[in-house]
Amino acid sequence: MMSFVHAWKSNGNIFSNSDAVAPWWSITKTIIAVTCLKLWEAGDLDLDEPLEGRPFNLRQLLNHTAGVPNYGPLKQYQAAVSGKETAWPAEKLLSVAGADTLDFAPGAGWNYSNTGYLLVRLMLEEVTGKALADIIHDTVFKPLALNASSIARTTAELENCKYMENSGYDVGWVYHGLAIGTATDAVRFLDSILHSDFLTAASKAALQNRIDVGGALPNRPWQTCGYGLGVMCGDMKDAGFGIGHSGAGPFSVSALYHFPDVPVPVTACAFHSGSDEAKTEWEVVCLAQTCQ
Repeated sequence: MMSFVHAWKSNGNIFSNSDAVAPWWSITKTIIAVTCLKLWEAGDLDLDEPLEGRPFNLRQLLNHTAGVPNYGPLKQYQAAVSGKETAWPAEKLLSVAGADTLDFAPGAGWNYSNTGYLLVRLMLEEVTGKALADIIHDTVFKPLALNASSIARTTAELENCKYMENSGYDVGWVYHGLAIGTATDAVRFLDSILHSDFLTAASKAALQNRIDVGGALPNRPWQTCGYGLGVMCGDMKDAGFGIGHSGAGPFSVSALYHFPDVPVPVTACAFHSGSDEAKTEWEVVCLAQTCQ
C-alpha cells in the first residue's frame, strides 16, 4: 500500500497523518492568485489592465489564457534541471521559453504556462517592492496563521523537506516560487479562501470563474476539466465537483482539493514521492469518499 502524507478537513475538524514539511509545487499558483486577489481588493492591482509593454492582463496570466509559452516541457530546461545546474536568471529563462512570441492571441485559447506565472511574480515584486516570499507571508500566510509554511528562498531550505533531502535541487528552477509546508496548512489555506471571509465575495467569484478546458484525462480522476484563477476545477470520478490544484516536481507530487458534492464536504491534501500526479489526485478523491 502506498504511503501518503495527507490531511483532510471534515465537519470542522482537521485530521493528518504527518506534520512533515513537503514541497507544494504548483499549488503555489493558487497562493499567488489569492495574493493577487487580495491586492486587487486593496486597489493595488487591476486584473484587467494590460501589463506594461505586454498585450495581456493579469487575469489572463492567472487563468492561462494569455498565450505565453510554457517553459516546463522545454528540453533545454529539463536537461539543465536534471544536470543539477544552477538556475538561470529569469531573463534567460524568458528568452529560452520565447515569452515574447505568444502561442495565441490573449484570450483566444488556453495553455498551461509556468512562464506566465513567472511574469506574475515579477509584476508583484515590482508593484510591491518586496520579494515574493515576503509578499505572500504578509498577504496570505501570516493572516491565515499558516505558521508551518513559507515560500522557499534558498536551496538549503529544501534539505528539510520530505522527498527533497540531499537532492541538490536548486529552488530557483521553480520560477514562480515554491511553497513548502505541511498538508494541514494546505488544507487550512484552501478551506479559508473558499469558506471564510478572508476573500470578498467578488474575489471568490473571480477565483472560481472557470474556463472549460477539456474532458476526461486518462488514468486520472478528472471527468471534466476547467481552470479559474490559479485553481483547477471540474468533475472528479466518484467525488463530484473538485476545486483546488495539483502539483508535480522532480521528486514528488501533490494535490489539494475541496469536494462540496459528497454528503459531508471534505477538503483534502496529499503528498507522495514520484512524478505521477494521478497518485495524489486519487488519494484525495479516496479521502473525500471515506471521510464521511
